Amino acid sequence: MFQPFRLERYFAKYEFTARHLLCTSDCESLTIEELLDLDPVHAAHDRQALLETWLGYTESRGAPALREAIAHSYHGIGAGEVLVHAGAEEAILNLYLALLRPGDALIVQYPCYQSLEEIPVGLGADVIRWKVRQSPTRGWYFDPADLEEALKLATARHGGKPPAMVVLNQPHNPTGTLMNRQDFDTVIRLCAERDIVLLTDEVYRGLEYDDTQRLPAVCEAYPHGISLGVLSKAWGLAGLRIGWLATRRHDILDAVAVVKDYNSICASAPSETMARVALARSERILARNRQICTTNRDAFAGFFSRWSALFSWHPPQGGSIAFPHLTELGVRRWGSAARLAEQLVEETGVLLLPGNMYGDDFAAHFRIGLGRKMVMQGLSVLEDWLTRQHQP
Repeated sequence: MFQPFRLERYFAKYEFTARHLLCTSDCESLTIEELLDLDPVHAAHDRQALLETWLGYTESRGAPALREAIAHSYHGIGAGEVLVHAGAEEAILNLYLALLRPGDALIVQYPCYQSLEEIPVGLGADVIRWKVRQSPTRGWYFDPADLEEALKLATARHGGKPPAMVVLNQPHNPTGTLMNRQDFDTVIRLCAERDIVLLTDEVYRGLEYDDTQRLPAVCEAYPHGISLGVLSKAWGLAGLRIGWLATRRHDILDAVAVVKDYNSICASAPSETMARVALARSERILARNRQICTTNRDAFAGFFSRWSALFSWHPPQGGSIAFPHLTELGVRRWGSAARLAEQLVEETGVLLLPGNMYGDDFAAHFRIGLGRKMVMQGLSVLEDWLTRQHQP
């Protein structure tokens, strides 16, 4: 039904054997003890809450206290407008299963996390890509005019019926680009004129390098908007496996809840307890992870400046990832980013993510991760390896 998930198969091969991960999309994680100690005043109380957590089934929609904590991170959203899932991946699957039917049109930003595109294809939807652009002055960007053309195309191909959904990812994986507010508002207007559901993957929200550029959550800004959130990326707490959908469309959440009964049924009770604890410490966690990303981004800026003959990049505006590419000289040297990544991990244990994991359009690109402390060590190994073969 679905094609193999290229990125996940790649990580399954290398993630737990490579010594230096330079391409992970999540931020630095924490132990339970470290998480509790971020708030010494409440640490003892929260530790006791974890020990007293009942290990039975939890509520299918998520524990009320957790949904309240998630809703508190938005403006104008209540606990009844949040549906908890076992990670963002389950939320994506359940939402598509609930809303899409064979033959529906869907517009998705491209490149993207594969499930945002592949699941609709597997369900028989007509997926139209809204492709990223890049320029020397703007770097990576999505042009709303391209979305408008995609909307016209989808409507024409389906007898005047508009697409069932438009799917964004902001800040964007893998490029790290972030829409400005004017473009974001234009997207909402285009969807509102046609009553189209707008799903926004916001798992990197909170990791903007300039806080003034942070966009409102789409569930706040648009009545038909659905925000996808998770604790895995910006918070760095992937092991909790807690994600969610937030929207004012109660009918959508009701439909998704029906599908969830055939999937996870409910989340893990200890994970829900720890997720609530983490959300209460969000300010500290996100500030720490933004600092790690900033430090690593600055280090990579120096690296790409020194090795500009082989690599080029647009510094990210948000998120914990970026998407550099080989120059013409780099392509002549390795042929593709996949070949570079293969040689690098075999000879040094440094892991990059080849851009072809996102599609054949990006064979010269590779993803780097900025969210973990070990990046500096891996970057040093990479530079030593390059120095042995080339001079900057």
